[in-house]
Amino acid sequence: MPMFKFFKNIKNNNKVWQILTEKYLNGLNGRFGNTVIKISQDSLKGNLLLVKTDNSDVSSILQKKESEILADIHKETGILLSKIDFV
Repeated sequence: MPMFKFFKNIKNNNKVWQILTEKYLNGLNGRFGNTVIKISQDSLKGNLLLVKTDNSDVSSILQKKESEILADIHKETGILLSKIDFV
């Protein structure tokens, strides 16, 4: 069953990735390093945006603009995320 849940979230992950790259990471000119995102549902913490990256610029931008990013994602996709978490 987890495989189907993953496929269900692919569309949402792609929408979120598009928002991040167009609005927040565009100054990096496509140099994101090895960056992966995933939307995770946690019953205690709510929906989280999990980010795994080896690029310090990506993590710095996402941390500095976290509240703005979460608001934009909610406004443009309807996905309510409570936090960006780095793994």
